[in-house]
Amino acid sequence: MSALVDCDEAWQHPLEKFKNSYEYCVSACRALRYEPDARQGLGSLRALDYRVFAAPSPAGYPDVASAWAAPDAVMKRIDWSYALSRRLERSVDPRARAADIAGPVLSQTTRQAVAQAPSRAEGLALFLVSPEFQRR
Repeated sequence: MSALVDCDEAWQHPLEKFKNSYEYCVSACRALRYEPDARQGLGSLRALDYRVFAAPSPAGYPDVASAWAAPDAVMKRIDWSYALSRRLERSVDPRARAADIAGPVLSQTTRQAVAQAPSRAEGLALFLVSPEFQRR
């Protein structure tokens, strides 16, 4: 494991993969320190078109960006992110959380959009739908 962590090639292409809906939902909840109950978690995954135990094929869910970054899927992420952000806006500072989570990979454009958002909820939602957050 140490050899992999110390290998320069392992760090040369950060944020290349687009997160699938499951990864996106889990990472957003973790980033905002939100712990949904089982029903809320499953509802969130359904809202993002991820059916638990119902993959479209025996091979599982696709692992390509085109399966998760279609216009409809992105709009669902925006809607879901804004709803989650509205629920947590009083307890989470979007600028601080964006800096804590994305740190050095956070672009100036995203940093500025989050800082200039008209509300905390919109700032959080903008961070969650930013290119930096939607990729792993």
